[in-house]
Amino acid sequence: VMLNQGVCLTKLGNIHGAKEAMEASAALVRETGLVDTPTGAEVFRNLCAVNLELDDLPGAEEAILTAIAVCQRTCTTDAAIGGNVHRNHAAVLWEKRDALGAFEAATKAAKCFTSGGLDQLASEASDLAAKAKARCRPKKKASD
Repeated sequence: VMLNQGVCLTKLGNIHGAKEAMEASAALVRETGLVDTPTGAEVFRNLCAVNLELDDLPGAEEAILTAIAVCQRTCTTDAAIGGNVHRNHAAVLWEKRDALGAFEAATKAAKCFTSGGLDQLASEASDLAAKAKARCRPKKKASD
């Protein structure tokens, strides 16, 4: 319920209320042992997104790394969850100016989305990967 409340508050533009709801959700999944479930991954992915909205890069990074660890521990095969986790990771790395890391994470997101037949999301993730890859290329220097 708190996860849904956080998502709704985000859509309504109440980002601070959303963060409170997401933090409560994170505490709840930890307390109830539901961290290592698809719901746990979604809670931390959404907490990452809220923290990115609030320019809390350390909070966003901590949340997405938790979501990634959950996905790895649970071996989730849900293409939407895996793709969204990788896409949020790419966003965090992009904000940290880690273009190569963002490229790698966006590529993983595209693969997850593609495996689940989520073509539009796969296309968006591929676009992000291309944008990050372009930033990785060294700029040509003007010759004297």
